[in-house]
Amino acid sequence: MLRISILFLLSLYYLSLPSQEIPTALQVQKYTLDNGFTVYLNEDHSATSVMGMVTVKGGSKRDPEGASGVAHYFEHIMFKGTDQIGTVNYQEEKIYLDSIALAYDQLGKTTDKKERETIQLKINTLSIKAADYAIPNEFDKIINSMGGDHLNAFTGYEYIGYLNSFPATEMEKWLEVYSHRFEHPVFRLFQSELETIYEEKNRMADNMGRSFMEVLFKAMYSDTPYGENSIIGTSEDLKNPSISKMRAYFETYYVPNNMALILTGDFDAASVKPLIEEKFGVWKTKELPQTKEIKATPFDGRVQVNKRLLPIKVGVLGYRTVPIGHPDELTLSVCQRLLSNYSSTGLLDELVNDNKLMSTDADCMNFEELGGDFIVMVPKIIGQSLNKAEKLVLNEIQKLKEGDFSEDLLKAVKLELTTQNQRSIEDSKRRSYTIMNAFVYDQDWNDVMAYSNKINQISKEDVVEIANKYYGNDYLAFYSKMGFPKKDKVKKPPYKPVKPKNSEATSNYAKMLDEIDSERVKPHFIEEGVDFEKGQLNECVSYYCVKNPINNIFSLDIKFGTGTNTSIEPSLAAKVLEYCGTKELPYADFLKELQKLGADYYVNANPTDFTLKLTGLENNLEPTLKLINDLITQPIFDEKEKIKLVREYKLNLKMMRKDIDTESDALEEYALYKNQSEFLLEKTAKEIKSMTVDDLLATVKNTVKKGVELHYCGILNENDFKTQITNHFTFINKLNPAEEYMLRAMTKTDTNQIYFLDDKKAVQSHINLYVIGDENDMDDYLNKKAFNAYFSGDMSSIVFQEIREFRSLAYAAYGYSILPFDTSKPAYFKGVLGTQADKTIEALEVYTGLLNNMPEKPERMDIIKRNLKQSINNKRAGFRSLSQNIPYWKYVSCTEDPNKLLYENADTMSFENVKDFYTKYIHNKKIIITIVGDKKRIDFNQLAQFGTVTELKHKDIFN
Repeated sequence: MLRISILFLLSLYYLSLPSQEIPTALQVQKYTLDNGFTVYLNEDHSATSVMGMVTVKGGSKRDPEGASGVAHYFEHIMFKGTDQIGTVNYQEEKIYLDSIALAYDQLGKTTDKKERETIQLKINTLSIKAADYAIPNEFDKIINSMGGDHLNAFTGYEYIGYLNSFPATEMEKWLEVYSHRFEHPVFRLFQSELETIYEEKNRMADNMGRSFMEVLFKAMYSDTPYGENSIIGTSEDLKNPSISKMRAYFETYYVPNNMALILTGDFDAASVKPLIEEKFGVWKTKELPQTKEIKATPFDGRVQVNKRLLPIKVGVLGYRTVPIGHPDELTLSVCQRLLSNYSSTGLLDELVNDNKLMSTDADCMNFEELGGDFIVMVPKIIGQSLNKAEKLVLNEIQKLKEGDFSEDLLKAVKLELTTQNQRSIEDSKRRSYTIMNAFVYDQDWNDVMAYSNKINQISKEDVVEIANKYYGNDYLAFYSKMGFPKKDKVKKPPYKPVKPKNSEATSNYAKMLDEIDSERVKPHFIEEGVDFEKGQLNECVSYYCVKNPINNIFSLDIKFGTGTNTSIEPSLAAKVLEYCGTKELPYADFLKELQKLGADYYVNANPTDFTLKLTGLENNLEPTLKLINDLITQPIFDEKEKIKLVREYKLNLKMMRKDIDTESDALEEYALYKNQSEFLLEKTAKEIKSMTVDDLLATVKNTVKKGVELHYCGILNENDFKTQITNHFTFINKLNPAEEYMLRAMTKTDTNQIYFLDDKKAVQSHINLYVIGDENDMDDYLNKKAFNAYFSGDMSSIVFQEIREFRSLAYAAYGYSILPFDTSKPAYFKGVLGTQADKTIEALEVYTGLLNNMPEKPERMDIIKRNLKQSINNKRAGFRSLSQNIPYWKYVSCTEDPNKLLYENADTMSFENVKDFYTKYIHNKKIIITIVGDKKRIDFNQLAQFGTVTELKHKDIFN
């Protein structure tokens, strides 16, 4: 069911987990160094690597006036190195960096257009000279050399976080680098990174959801930093960046008594503590500034705000509630689930189930000082106004306030909340974010672990009291009618690219790190009999079993052997099955029964299979399996559910076909597959409406006849799992063999081709580049790994450096080569670019130039080999998804974990492996390019130099 979800459009909220006896893997040691630096240590030996994070209580809420975006911009600068990392001669470099800082201060005080241009050109000249001393991306190279992975950072309203995973054997190096990183950051390559942030802002402008949220927050949290401060910064403030204000921000908030270190995963806490004291204990404590109290002006009655932000009508009712950690917060979360939940059994969900509304949802967004609950409503496309939808929603809220809901529903939503919270921190990497929230919002970890007990103590009387307390007559009625907001379009600045001369140099600091002894990584290969069991129940049913070491929540993927590569029917079947009940239980009752058991499911059709993903509680496994078996063997679909399906389908199409990412996907499908594009083959809403209920149900029955692959993760042993499946899944005895895995044939081309879709509202050009090879040799599996790492894999890759780092031509600039599992189909390379429309030609020149003439930097090979070997444990899948890739080992001619092959051969790899792969699959091959962008801002005469241009319209790429 389609949901326009507040938390889908924004991310990172409070997560926690229940338990009276906290499992070892969930226990957290917290202590504070003498300088106020907080440390969280979470040993989880079910993990195979360590996730390390340093977090700061900061965020955009604390951006200085007139310098919005400073916290986020500085997060980017933190990757540029220090006075020792990223430079060949800091003393010489500093002369130019100081001059650049002064010039930016001068720029911020200047309003005359010509004078500003003069200062900007001066900054450009100084930046080019300063770059002569820079070693770009050296921090990334250092992390790679120790086997680091998932290197990233993020900024929110109240926090900034820096993190990556790494092998425990590199703990001393990692702690040394992260400590040094925050002591002596240098604001180098400032201008080029500013342009990158412009590209990030443009990218966000093309994202409907992000734009919607930003405007909603301004209305909901007006007169507060949560509403007024854009995390990425306003265009006006970004045009006047201040290095001095950024440095002041760093010196104010990046202090030990305002920061924390979080380590989760496979390490020994006792041996780590002395290293933490040595590396972080030397930081000097500073007094933090007095915080100003943040209060939002109360709504006086119903306050309506009208906008045009989306291609459909969407309304949001916003109620001011409580900050994070308030005693009423958990009861409010129960209120939200009673209104709308994942099982679609809430009071608002009934409006959708009864075809009175198109879609609804209830979510919250709480902060340190204030919070809000959001009720989302999507009226019917035809004949229903937002005002009528609001009245229906208010009637259901009134039922909540009067206690007009069952005890069964209350129990079910409390079970849903506690189960979701257990899932949210069962993985050590995700757990680090929950620990971060505990630090930022001053929560005790034991209180976080007591979530289940607190939720279970909430009574119906508590819910009624809280609902009446907060869902009153003072609220925001935010109406977004059909339409789109005007977007900022930043012009390409007349700067020369800042291209450092020392891209292959190594600083003395990096050399010093290499001298620190570290143990060789002990690889954790995935082994049958140790990490998983597999077998056959019959000739059409195979299974994989993996132990769950953390909790009693099972997951079961039921993969039917038919996918969208052979027919579009599974895609429709997935949509129909989501609205099916059983012979004994109509759709709504079926969902309620599953929810009572603490279970849920969703269906997904993909190119290789049709998957029903089921999760639930182990102690309710038997009745859950029986319900799912009934759904598969006796699905019931009626006219009432068909009406909902057609309405949702229309709504989905209306949303997605105005979404630039979907346009880009559809254009790409057309370019590669022509009339076999999924977007051309999919049925229209009119076609679905014309089908009978029996016809639609037949798509489900036909799809679930094929052979099945079962992927179970839980606490049962192999024999007990087989018994449960054999006893309760009767459908497994009536299956036909799975279809042979096949890929659609990509369109081959004798000339370079460009497919263009004009989107006048696009700020960026959304570009994909394809190089389709002539063959596919799985013996090149290791060469592919090396090539991807060298050419387009991370921040130190050729593509990232040449396009983003040196020329600031894109925020998204990456690519990867694929050797398809279907060896009858050719290998291919896919490149991705997101660039300002007026930079399109230049960005394409650089990317196609790299594809046609790959720069050769063999000196990078040592780091690549070390990373491929050292990062094996970081890349290992978690227990939930561990079994998913095992069936595909055979396609790389392996009977065991392919990482073993990689580990054994990494040391002998050379740059010749990279060159051989490039020559065989990419060099001198024709390129297919797809572009969704604003035609008026692109020179088509210049575009033609890259290939034959074919301009398409929506009707050409969508059915």
